Amino acid sequence: MSEKVEKGQMALYPEGVEYYDPENSACDSVATSFLMYKVGAPRDFWYPSAIDTISGRKPGQPTDSHAVFRNLLALLEKGAEIVELCPFESERLKREGLAYVEEFCSDSWLKEDPASFYNYWGSGNLELFTEAYANFDDRVRNDFKSSYQTIHRSAEIADIRQYIAEGYAAKCILKSNRGAGISHAVVVTDIDPPGLYDGVDVFDPNLARRAGLQGPIVSRDIGDFTEKWMPAEGTFAVRRFDPNQNTAAI
Repeated sequence: MSEKVEKGQMALYPEGVEYYDPENSACDSVATSFLMYKVGAPRDFWYPSAIDTISGRKPGQPTDSHAVFRNLLALLEKGAEIVELCPFESERLKREGLAYVEEFCSDSWLKEDPASFYNYWGSGNLELFTEAYANFDDRVRNDFKSSYQTIHRSAEIADIRQYIAEGYAAKCILKSNRGAGISHAVVVTDIDPPGLYDGVDVFDPNLARRAGLQGPIVSRDIGDFTEKWMPAEGTFAVRRFDPNQNTAAI
């Protein structure tokens, strides 16, 4: 992809930011730092290390539930509007606990690897996740009702195409091929209209590096993207908040 843009347009990604650091970085921090650029946050927030400072994540460590939600709140605080598409229902989690997680994962993680499922959720992570979700919901309800919307279903390609057309970028939490219960965050930045080239542009520095590209954005065939990566476990459409065109409400 080319970095050349018309005068006054935003570049595809910022120059001078190193996203590829597999030993220290985490995909959610990297994706959030890129989205900070997309929503017009100050440059200090365009770096994955800055997002780790906000979330409390340590270099080389995975991103826990509190860190993921802190990243979303940081985007909101810097002027983002976010539409979340995810079938997971936080209110049911609060009411039903592990029984709801078992039901939600019955055809995926619990079915594929029940031992790792119960090892993970039985080691304090259920309480951590429930607390993180509750804190996030309270903060959104109190401070960001006009700029955060939740839709309880999985996103489809048609949804992503619509949001891209409306000026959003779409952070997708994808099921990783590294094992059950492991996710990977990427950002869809552009997608072709139906029947036109059938391509999708994805911000994923690791994938771009493996493809031999210099920049962090890689083009994928939309059929391949849909078959291997969709539906996402959660999709967050993100753009700069404009109260004159915003429709988000909880």
